[in-house]
Amino acid sequence: MVHPRIALSGLGSIARQHALAAQELGVDVIAFDPAADARAYPPGVTARVMDFDGLLEAAPDALIIASPDEAHVPQLTRAVERGIVTLVEKPLAPSVHDAIAVASLVESTRIPVLMGYVLRHRASCRRVAALLQDGAIGEVITFQVMLGAGRTITAAASRFEAPQVDRLYRDYSHEWDYLRWFFGEFDSVYAVPSDLPFAAHQERPNAVDGLLKMDRGFVGAFHLDYLEPIGVRVIHILGSQGSLRADFVSGVVRLQTETEDETFDHSQTSGDVLGAQMAHLLEVSAGAAAPAVTIADGLAALRVTEALIESALRGRWIRTMR
Repeated sequence: MVHPRIALSGLGSIARQHALAAQELGVDVIAFDPAADARAYPPGVTARVMDFDGLLEAAPDALIIASPDEAHVPQLTRAVERGIVTLVEKPLAPSVHDAIAVASLVESTRIPVLMGYVLRHRASCRRVAALLQDGAIGEVITFQVMLGAGRTITAAASRFEAPQVDRLYRDYSHEWDYLRWFFGEFDSVYAVPSDLPFAAHQERPNAVDGLLKMDRGFVGAFHLDYLEPIGVRVIHILGSQGSLRADFVSGVVRLQTETEDETFDHSQTSGDVLGAQMAHLLEVSAGAAAPAVTIADGLAALRVTEALIESALRGRWIRTMR
């Protein structure tokens, strides 16, 4: 029996999770990472090559780019020029300027490229999107996002060894992606960063609060931090006919209206969700599905990221140029 083969660029924390998800699906993984320990394969990796050329020459069914951020554009460029279906971890590129150039190349080749915004494959997130689309709470009035992610620093300790200003906006651009999925395009953003002295490892900023104005006219609020030690990812949405509250860690979604009070339990492990993303990547590579999260989505999230960073610097609302 011939197994599907995935090429994996990078062997950091998220790449190792991709490898485990592939193993669960019976997918062979060939990997390259010059910084990884060459003496042992991480779980799920069936073969290693010595350079990125080796990944391309292995004729994989698909490629996952989970390498350092600065390698995303050059590696993606080479992959699509070889006609390889590719999933790119966020951020798509170091800047919007770079992202526009590579997105234009991808469009010209018509090779499917997927963004690694894995929350699109989380059942609780899908439930919220479906309820909003069905008008379950009427017209959206506002929303609040709360994300506490102190564990990120310990889970990906090697990545945090080198300081990187404004990393928080990029690490959690997942939020900008699913909010756009839920509510449509962003109009403008306002960010207030903080450097709070409550953590042994100091990121700058290590907390951000802000406001997000959507094209549809309503405004929502968000909080992100690298401080909260347990892990919180919650959204509360108020509508003209009710409210939705979703906990993306536990998978519990609650819908409340004048006539309903319903709870949906979508508990999943992170491995389950990455497995769903992996299965989708294989469907796309086989021509059986279109990408659920496209390179255009990656570019849109990067525009919001850059607008928030500029807002924090200038202390004012910034339009998300489209």
